[in-house]
Amino acid sequence: MIDGILLGLSTVLTLSNLTLVMIGCAVGTIIGMLPGLGPISAIALMIPITYGFEPSSGMILLAG
Repeated sequence: MIDGILLGLSTVLTLSNLTLVMIGCAVGTIIGMLPGLGPISAIALMIPITYGFEPSSGMILLAG
């Protein structure tokens, strides 16, 4: 159990994944401010961007 937690932390705390979290938060905030667009549409707009990423990085971007 501890091994899985440490593996997850080492995956999340890489520089590229932390950058993706910041990008995801910025895009989510910008799209959230626009009238008529919400979190579901933001995720729908970012899904094509994540096709070239590793699965963990794509999920981190969408969760950010």
